[in-house]
Amino acid sequence: MDFLNSTRSDPVYHFDSERVDSAMGLLRQFWDQTLLSVRAKEYQSARHSLGQLFHSLQDFYSHSNWVEMGHRFIYLHLLQPEEPAVPVATGNSSHLCAHYSTHPIV
Repeated sequence: MDFLNSTRSDPVYHFDSERVDSAMGLLRQFWDQTLLSVRAKEYQSARHSLGQLFHSLQDFYSHSNWVEMGHRFIYLHLLQPEEPAVPVATGNSSHLCAHYSTHPIV
């Protein structure tokens, strides 16, 4: 994804610019596509969508302050919407850095 012009600078693919909700939706799309591809025995497509999922998932931990917030476990809500969510930054948080006391994920 970092090599494609269409996704390299897109914050949704990389959990950047406080686009957490949109990025979580994209993760779930990649997972759904992976499952569909495996069921159809389209393994090259499955590897591609799983690779996209892993890249974006890794970017969540690399580009957020999840660990600095004291979390020592994976964030299950990223791929499992039925799991409890923790407060995350929204796309409307233009002055987020001034509000670290509320522990948003940025």
